[in-house]
Amino acid sequence: MSDKSDPTAAHYLRAAGYVPLPRLWVKPEELSLIRDMALKHGPDVNRIRSKAHVQDEIDRYQSNDEPEWKTYRAHHQEEW
Repeated sequence: MSDKSDPTAAHYLRAAGYVPLPRLWVKPEELSLIRDMALKHGPDVNRIRSKAHVQDEIDRYQSNDEPEWKTYRAHHQEEW
């Protein structure tokens, strides 16, 4: 769940109250508990990442008034 390649997604995740989990040392029996806790947020994290990606695409094309932009915007605005 690394967001180093997408600072926009990291921004949205932090705004939603999530924090990155740095590398920690734990016992094997503790790892499964931590993993289970983190994975329960998977659907929400993926939704936020997707929203950040779409917003990035919208921002990139917003100044473009070509028909392809209008089609893209019409399609993705329905998701919001």
